[in-house]
Amino acid sequence: FRPTPDWNFEFDLEWTDWDNLNSPIINLSENPDTPLVFNYESSFIYKFGISKKFNGGWKASAGYLYSEN
Repeated sequence: FRPTPDWNFEFDLEWTDWDNLNSPIINLSENPDTPLVFNYESSFIYKFGISKKFNGGWKASAGYLYSEN
């Protein structure tokens, strides 16, 4: 969202579906058919950022990211 040319607000919501990863089988020469276990959980990631343009070409930006895992 850009209320003026000098300000910019951004928000992003991301879903990561780790439950689909499960435990793939990795074929290694030392230990054949070894399952690679992922203990990941599906989750949301929330992101927020703000940018401001100043005189003289200066810019400032800040942001925050929160992951449920």
